[in-house]
Amino acid sequence: MNLIDYDAPDLKDATVYYFEEGRKAYLKWMELKLSVDDQKSLQQYVLDYRSFTEASLPPALEQEREAMYEVISYCDLHARDKNRYNKYPDSRVLAKAGIRMGPWIQHLFNFKYFSELANTSVKYALEMLIKPTENINILSVAHRRYISTFYLKKEYDEKDFVNDLIQLCGQNADSLVQNADNLTCLIARKIYSEKHLWFPILKRFNELGPLLLNYIGEKQLSYVFGHHDAKSFYWIDDTERPLCGLDAHYEIYKNRGNVISVDLHFEGSKELNRQLLDQIGELPEFLKLKNWQGSKSITHVAEFNFHSPDLLENIFECLDKLYDYTYPLIKDEINRRNMKQLNDLEIKTKELLLYKKQIILQGPPGTGKTRMAERIAESLLEAGHSTVLKKPEQISVEDIKRTVKEGQIFRSVTNYTDYEIMKLNDASFTVKTHSTGREYPAAFTNIIKYYKDETWSKAGTIKYGNDSYEAAIAKYICEHIEPIEQKEQIDNTDRLQIMQFHPSFTYEDFVRGIEANTEKDQLVYSAKNKALILLADKAILNPEKKYILILDEINRANLSAVLGELIYALEYRGKTVESMYEVGVSRKIVLPDNLYIIGTMNTADRSVGHIDYAIRRRFAFVDVLPKNLKNELNDDFDETLFNKVAKLFVRDFDPKVDYNAKKELLKNSTYLSEEFRPEYVWLGHSYFIKKDGATMEMRLEYEIKPILLEYIKDGVLKEEARPHVLALPYDIQAK
Repeated sequence: MNLIDYDAPDLKDATVYYFEEGRKAYLKWMELKLSVDDQKSLQQYVLDYRSFTEASLPPALEQEREAMYEVISYCDLHARDKNRYNKYPDSRVLAKAGIRMGPWIQHLFNFKYFSELANTSVKYALEMLIKPTENINILSVAHRRYISTFYLKKEYDEKDFVNDLIQLCGQNADSLVQNADNLTCLIARKIYSEKHLWFPILKRFNELGPLLLNYIGEKQLSYVFGHHDAKSFYWIDDTERPLCGLDAHYEIYKNRGNVISVDLHFEGSKELNRQLLDQIGELPEFLKLKNWQGSKSITHVAEFNFHSPDLLENIFECLDKLYDYTYPLIKDEINRRNMKQLNDLEIKTKELLLYKKQIILQGPPGTGKTRMAERIAESLLEAGHSTVLKKPEQISVEDIKRTVKEGQIFRSVTNYTDYEIMKLNDASFTVKTHSTGREYPAAFTNIIKYYKDETWSKAGTIKYGNDSYEAAIAKYICEHIEPIEQKEQIDNTDRLQIMQFHPSFTYEDFVRGIEANTEKDQLVYSAKNKALILLADKAILNPEKKYILILDEINRANLSAVLGELIYALEYRGKTVESMYEVGVSRKIVLPDNLYIIGTMNTADRSVGHIDYAIRRRFAFVDVLPKNLKNELNDDFDETLFNKVAKLFVRDFDPKVDYNAKKELLKNSTYLSEEFRPEYVWLGHSYFIKKDGATMEMRLEYEIKPILLEYIKDGVLKEEARPHVLALPYDIQAK
C-alpha cells in the first residue's frame, strides 16, 4: 500500500493526534464515577433511547448523558446534535459508523460497566480514541474482512489486522506522519479512498439482501426484514413493529430503471392513506411524495444505483432520516388502527389467553367462534412481521426448464408407470411412457396451470392421456423447486394449526400413537408424536415466538381420554409428564409457555361429551353470544330478521343491548324451554349475514327455519313457537 504519494497533508503534517478532542471527551467521560444505585438507574434508562433523551435526570446522570453524547459526536458521522458537541470546525469523526443512537448509548454504557457486552464497532471506535497506534478507525467487521482479503491476501484476524496493515505500508511508514498517532488514520483514509476496489459491487438486486441483513446485524440497528421480492423490493420493519403492515411500512425499492430509493409506503385504502399523510403534514426538503398504486407514498429525495461502493451506508442514512421524521408522527395512529382490528370482547379474550394459556370460546351456533379464534390467533402471532420459506404459488417457463431436465425419470401421478423427459421443445416437453414406449407432448401452459391448481392432489382430475403427463411434471416441480421467502401470513405460517375434534378422536390421534411402517419388507411398529407434540416441539425450539393450536368443536371428543396425562401439563407449563408411549428414548412430554390453545364449543349440541371439572379448571371459558352487526355490516346484515328470531329466545329483547357485555339481562322468552338458557341456544348472528350466491330468503328457508324447527322437535323451543317460526319473516309478538 503506497502512502508516500497519497495527498493528506492534514494527517501527515498534524503535530497532535487528529482526534485529540475526541480522546479528551473519552477520558472525561471515563473519569465520571457513579454510585451503584445510579449505575442501576442508568442501566434502565439506556434500554429506551426515547426515555433516555427526554427524562429529567439527577445531576450525576445528567453529566453522564452529556458526556456520552460528546464521545459519540467524535465517533459517528450521523451522531445526534454532532455540531453542538463536536469541537472541530470541520466536525471530523472517526467513521460513518451507521449505528443508531439507541445502540450507541447502550453500548457506551456496556463498554464502561460491562465491557464484555459492548458492540464490536463501538469497542473499535473507543479503543481508537485512546490507543490509535494499536487500533484503526475501520469499525465494521465486514469491511475488515473484505480489506484483509484484498490487501493482506488472507482471512481476517482481529489480533494481527492493524499491525499487518502497518507492515504493508513499509518500514518507513512512521516517517510519513509528524505524529505517530495519525498513521492508522492515514491508512484508513487511503483504504476508503479505494473502496471501489475491495467492496463488492452489486450486479443484481437480489445480492443486496444478504448485505442488508449483515449490516443490520453488525450495527445492531432497530430494523428487521419483513419480506422481499428479490427483483424489486425489501420490506423493512421497525423492531417496535407497529409500522409493518399494509397501512404503513418502509421499503428499499428498485424501479424498472434499476434506481434504488428508500420509501414509506401506504397500501391501504385511499382514505386511510390520506389520513396518514395528513398526520405527517408538510414534508421537509429531504422527503417528497411519490405516486404509488393509485395513491401517494413518501420517499427520500436521494436515489442510488448498484455501483456505489457506499450503497449500504447511503441506504441506511436515508432510512434513518425517513424513519426518524415519519415514525413519531404516525405511530400513534397506526397503533390505534391495530387495536381496532379486534373488538372489545376479542381484546379481553386475547388478554385472558395470554394469562391462562388455554381457553374455550363457547356459545350457540352461528356466533362466529371459529372466526373469533382465528382473529385472536392472527393478532397474537403478529403475522406479517417475519418471513417463511414456501413453495412459489405460481411457476414460469424458466422455472420449468430450470427444474426439469432431459433424461429425468419420474412416476406418474397414479403410480402406474414411469415417465421420462426425452426432449425439450420451445413450448413443451416430449415425454415417453415406459409402460408403452410411446411419446407424447407435455405443454408448458398446462404444466403451469396444473401446478397452480395442484391438480394431481384432487380426486377425479387425473385421466389417462396428456393430462396425466403434465400433472405428473407439475407434481415433480412442486416437490423439487426451491422454496422462496414470503412474508408470514395467517394462511402460510407453521405457527398456527387448526384441527376439528370428533367423537372418534383419540389420544393416539392427538398426542402420541403407534404407526406401522415397512422396513426391508418387514412391518415395524413405532410410536410417533402427533399434532399437539409436534407443534409443542416447534415452540420449544423457538421460545421467542408464539404458537397457537385451534381445536374446533373441542367438546365433540372425549377430552379426558384425548388429553390423558396432558391435563397436568396444561396447568404446569414447562414441566415434564410421562407419556404412555416412548418416542426415541424418552417418554417425557412438555408443553411450553409459548404454546396457546383455543377451543371452540357449541353449547346447543347436547349430543356431545361432557367436559369434566378437572379439564374445566384448566381452561378459561368465554361466552360468545349473538350480536347485532348492523353498524359493522350495514346492508349486508338483516337486522329485522335477526331481531325477530332473537325474540324467540330472549324476553324483552332490546336490539340496542350488547348481551355479550350485559349477560345479566338475558331472560328466557315464553317460547324457550325452562331447561335452557338463551346464551346456550340463541341462534347466532352469522345466519343473518348476506352471502354471495344466496338470498336471505334462501337462507331463511334452508338454514334458519330448519334449525328452529329442530329446536322445537328437541324441546329447546316450546311447541307454541312453531307458528311463529313458520310465519317468519313476519312479526313475532313475544308474550
